Amino acid sequence: MIKGVLVGLMLAVAATTMAYGKDDAASAKQATPQERQRMAECHKQATTRKLKGATRAKFVQECMHQKSLDKKADQRAKMKECDAKAVDKKLKDEARRTFMTDCMMPGK
Repeated sequence: MIKGVLVGLMLAVAATTMAYGKDDAASAKQATPQERQRMAECHKQATTRKLKGATRAKFVQECMHQKSLDKKADQRAKMKECDAKAVDKKLKDEARRTFMTDCMMPGK
């Protein structure tokens, strides 16, 4: 039973590598931890939906693209929030740049 599961996992990894090609495998190695996390989430969703082959690859690609769009929307919202705070504080020039940089940092 466990052998079968391990063999299945190994085949899935091999199939995924072949489906995405060498270029994608190389770029996956250069992916940031956040990108790897998003990719894992997308693959998990594809597995839950029991997608295979080209359908799975297309789903994962679209999922990754959507997560990228979501991140950009979050960044835009944060930028608007920081900008409003800078306007309220009447910051200009270097003080404004420093404030905006600090405000846009993750976790602030």
